[in-house]
Amino acid sequence: MASTDGDGFVPRLSQSFHPFGGACVTLLSLSISLKTGGNGMNTAADRYTQIEATLALANLEITPSEVHGTIVGAIANHLKSGLTPDLLTLIVPGADSNDGRYAQLATTLYEVYREFSELLFESREGFELVLPDEDEALVQRVDEQAAWARGYLLGL
Repeated sequence: MASTDGDGFVPRLSQSFHPFGGACVTLLSLSISLKTGGNGMNTAADRYTQIEATLALANLEITPSEVHGTIVGAIANHLKSGLTPDLLTLIVPGADSNDGRYAQLATTLYEVYREFSELLFESREGFELVLPDEDEALVQRVDEQAAWARGYLLGL
C-alpha cells in the first residue's frame, strides 16, 4: 500500500474515465487522489467491498463493478433525458422496492448514485472505476472491467 505524505495524499496509478465522452474509453494515468473522500470511503476498492456485501445480502449474482458501471451509465442517461433512473429495477428487473430483501441494496445504489453524480457534476477529481483491489488476479480485474462496461451500456 502506498504511504501518504503529511497532507493525506496518496500517489498512485489509477484509471481516469470520462463517461460523457462519445465512446467508452478508459485511460491509464498517473493521478494523486485524496486518501479519504468526504463520504468516509477510503478507496474504490472499499466501495467495491461495500457493494459486494450488499449484493450478497440480497442474494444477487452480479458484480460490484457491473453495478457501478450501470449507475454511471444511468447518470449519463439522466443528463441526456432528464429522467431520474429506477436503479433497483435496472439492477434487478422486476424487483419490488418494498421487498425487505432489497432495502439495503436500494439504499446503497442511491448512495453510490449521489456520490458519483456529485463527483462528475462538480468536476471534482477522484472518480475511479469500482474494481477489485489491485492485489487481485489480473484476469479477475480484466473481467471486472468488462463487467463495468457492460453495466455502463445497460445504464444508458
